[in-house]
Amino acid sequence: MRLSRRRKWSRFRNRIKQRQRALLARAGVLLALMAVLLGMLSWVSHYPRYQITEIAVRGSEALDDRALAEVVRDTLSGRYAALFARSNAFIYPRSGISDRLRKTYPRIRTLDVDTVSLHAIRIEITERTPAGLWCGTLPPEERNDLAEACYFMDNEGFIFSDAPVFSSDVYFTAYGPLAAARDPIYRDASKPTGKRFAAPEVFAHIIKVRDLLRRSGLAFQGAAVETGSDYKLFLDTGGFIKASTSIPPEETARDAAAAIEVKQRERERFFEELEYIDARFADFDRIFFKFAD
Repeated sequence: MRLSRRRKWSRFRNRIKQRQRALLARAGVLLALMAVLLGMLSWVSHYPRYQITEIAVRGSEALDDRALAEVVRDTLSGRYAALFARSNAFIYPRSGISDRLRKTYPRIRTLDVDTVSLHAIRIEITERTPAGLWCGTLPPEERNDLAEACYFMDNEGFIFSDAPVFSSDVYFTAYGPLAAARDPIYRDASKPTGKRFAAPEVFAHIIKVRDLLRRSGLAFQGAAVETGSDYKLFLDTGGFIKASTSIPPEETARDAAAAIEVKQRERERFFEELEYIDARFADFDRIFFKFAD
């Protein structure tokens, strides 16, 4: 009886071992096939016919095409997982190229990467154009410290690059808080690049009022955003205009221009003695002028 049980147990263990050996053999074959497949795919990824060797850059103005192409070539160098060529036309890092270029050149506004052929890609870009400067949260007359560094911003108030020291005498200069959100491409928290000056609708209001008043012969150095909806427009001749985003820009500019024209006829040294104009109210008769005593 006991002998019969031992024989049965022995046969059972042998079957288990046979199955284990079969499974190991199958796993070995499968791993070998996978290794062969990976090797073939790796070889195909490095096949010269599928390598990107030509990089064309279109749309650049201030940026150097050759420098842009060099950044792309550097991004295409190397391999994925030490096996697959990054320069392969089918698997090249399109988003990696875009992120690398935008991070290296903040002046880039839009960027598209297109495959032209199995060995060529085209980079289409548009550049941000400096429309003004952001030079800190407070204008110089309200600060006790040294002048803050200035940064270029585009016509939407997006801050994208450091500005030379002399630029504040050339460009329209903005002061005020920045929007909290930052473009994730810009990771240097020590700089304001990647943020916007004020909210987009506030900046748009400021620029609209400024441009409308320029038609009346006024010139402006810059603007400062205050609390709430109020802001100041600094005149080239000295003094400033207080305005509010709660009033449509067309009404603000129309009433302010008309009131200034009337006041200029009444006061010979209008701009020399002007301290500020308060145009925050939707009424021509409520525009207030403050002159030096």
